[in-house]
Amino acid sequence: MIQYQIMLEGEDVFEFTVDTSADTSIEDTDTCYSEWLLLERFQCKHCTLSTNNRKTCPAALSIKPLLERFSHCMSYETVDAIVHKGDVEYRASVSSQHALRSLSGLVMALSACPVLKKLRPLARHHIPFIEQDHTVIRFTGHYFIGQYLRAQEGKSPDWELEGLLELLNQIHVVNVNIAKRLRLAAEKDSMVNGIVILDTSAQHAETDIRDQLMELKSLYHSYLDVS
Repeated sequence: MIQYQIMLEGEDVFEFTVDTSADTSIEDTDTCYSEWLLLERFQCKHCTLSTNNRKTCPAALSIKPLLERFSHCMSYETVDAIVHKGDVEYRASVSSQHALRSLSGLVMALSACPVLKKLRPLARHHIPFIEQDHTVIRFTGHYFIGQYLRAQEGKSPDWELEGLLELLNQIHVVNVNIAKRLRLAAEKDSMVNGIVILDTSAQHAETDIRDQLMELKSLYHSYLDVS
């Protein structure tokens, strides 16, 4: 379990607990959902889901509770955030958009989105308020673990990162369409900008991965020197 506490001046503390083994996008069959949540609205071009099987976009539905709480919040407003993960506590005083970027990225990765669910291992090892250089390392390490496991099962691994670059491109498409949905529903810009920042991190990762890996080469001499 991961618990977020977000405190905005003059308002009650927002507490949100995330079960990293659960699906954050389970639908209620009796609910009439708002337009911004509907799967057919801004559906991603590579989405494999059908409106015959579900009503809503999983990624959008996963962040619905956040929008309901922070729709009125401006992106530049400062919040105090505390995150509890097991015995570890993280504290930060950040803009609302940065706090929501962190929490939105977590819950969307735990949704049934065909693209973002590939990030579930990263959600399981979530680090809030992460910096860009750490994002590249986490994406790359996560992907290499997946390729190692593929090789162990006799499947063809992708050591050249071509699949990772394609995944990051698909994540960009998802984030763009989530931002479009939020613009339909949000009163202010904190949620929209949180997704925009999240998307910027993914785009930078796509651009920087190979360059940053080469920059790290000098740290891995002990591996490269072994014959």
